[in-house]
Amino acid sequence: MVARKPAAASSSRNASLCAFSEKKKGLFSPFFVINDQFDSWENKMTDSLPGSSVTIQEIFDFLPHRSPFLLVDRVEEMQGEETAVGIKNVTYTEPWFTGHFPGRPIFPGVLIIEAIAQVSAILVMQNAKLKGEPIVADRIYFMTVDNVRFRRPVVPGDQMRIHVEKIRRRGLAYKFRGRVYVGDELAAEGEIMAVNQNDD
Repeated sequence: MVARKPAAASSSRNASLCAFSEKKKGLFSPFFVINDQFDSWENKMTDSLPGSSVTIQEIFDFLPHRSPFLLVDRVEEMQGEETAVGIKNVTYTEPWFTGHFPGRPIFPGVLIIEAIAQVSAILVMQNAKLKGEPIVADRIYFMTVDNVRFRRPVVPGDQMRIHVEKIRRRGLAYKFRGRVYVGDELAAEGEIMAVNQNDD
């Protein structure tokens, strides 16, 4: 699940609160320690970057994918390159439902995994853009897909909320964990590793 900001507190209460602040990040996910500076936790959660969401128009700039294979409508709650939540609205007009399956349309599981990868890539590229180090996605290749579980079917009319969190990074290769929810129900989960392969 994606960490959410705590509710705002009064100034008198802030003075007595202890909040979490993030240690210096290494190769793996961050650890957290107690700190008496309330604001530092909030600053770390946003990674000092101004943006926290991207629209479909911005997604077009990040990914080479286009309809029907662009599987993300919006990305929200972006925290640096650590976590994000992607939104995918599933509609009956999508072409795979013609054959998957006639009379009982079910969103293909392999496309749920692809959606996790697309949200992860958007998170990485938005973070790089805001840091002034934009990445061009020429070709993004899967390297591994691990620990995948499908918990419930996704059908037309569902909205997938695709929660991703970075596990680690090595060069241009990233590993992410994804959990896909429909409402409060976990529909699918798994880990993906992918690399951006530039032309040069």
